[in-house]
Amino acid sequence: MVNSYPITKKQRAVLAGFTCERLTANEHNQRLTWSFFCRRNVGLSRKLQDDAWYEDREGQPVVYYIVKDPKGQIALYFSLKCGVLFNPDYVREVMDRYDRSKELMAALREEESVEWARDYVESLRSGSGTVPILDKMELQAHFADAKAEKRDILGDKKSEPNRRMIRVDEAFPAIELVHFCVNDWARKDWQALGMGRSLGETMFWHFVVPKIAEINALIGCEYVYLFAADSSRDGTLINYYENALHFDRMKHIGAIKPLYDFYCVFMAKRLHRLSDYRKYFLDRDLCDSEDPLGLEDYRQDFFDNFNITGDLV
Repeated sequence: MVNSYPITKKQRAVLAGFTCERLTANEHNQRLTWSFFCRRNVGLSRKLQDDAWYEDREGQPVVYYIVKDPKGQIALYFSLKCGVLFNPDYVREVMDRYDRSKELMAALREEESVEWARDYVESLRSGSGTVPILDKMELQAHFADAKAEKRDILGDKKSEPNRRMIRVDEAFPAIELVHFCVNDWARKDWQALGMGRSLGETMFWHFVVPKIAEINALIGCEYVYLFAADSSRDGTLINYYENALHFDRMKHIGAIKPLYDFYCVFMAKRLHRLSDYRKYFLDRDLCDSEDPLGLEDYRQDFFDNFNITGDLV
């Protein structure tokens, strides 16, 4: 349970000593990666040590950032890349309508009940009312319309022979939080501070979210999302993302999931909602005029960048 009281002046002074920078901003950072270890996910440690420097230096799609503690050691690293989310509901409706229409035509060819066929067509229509009298030509026309809608969704292979294009009802520009991992060696020093909140949670609100805000100010995005690789029986990691970082398991938003993330749980949040939670997080810590990190001014810039409006989730 996190505390609800503000941090002390000493704790703020220590917190002010944390910094965030691009991994390849300093050649010395490459050596620092070998002092990074995460027992819960050794793969993320190896990713930082084996691949991250090269990927960040060579302009790969993923950009890496490190957060250093006051001693100059890596306390946490995270990486970001651009992505896209979408609303799949329209696609599902079109595909379902096509499948049902196809079943209907197969039933007609087998000379099943015309009465049943009329009822079935009515179930495909929106609204309600008396079942109209339909002849076979009208039923065939309905099937042709459904088939055409399906073709629009999947793409016309004749006009686009070398591309696989999927149509969706709506697409949303987004930023993916690809990696997010805390150095176990930094946890002991952090726990000694008695902050009441975990190192990862604090660094997320102080450094990760502002970095996302900077990106949003340049290119414009609507969501932040991630794929949680949670192998625990009780869903510890997913609970952490939900309760500490306020990500949600989206029911009405779809994502393109690569092979690497096949067994991970998709979670997302609207950018402006993250800004609301960050404001709440900072307000709990900043109880007087002292602001060693300059967070009050930065926070206002953050809100301005997001142009917060509405109550969307």
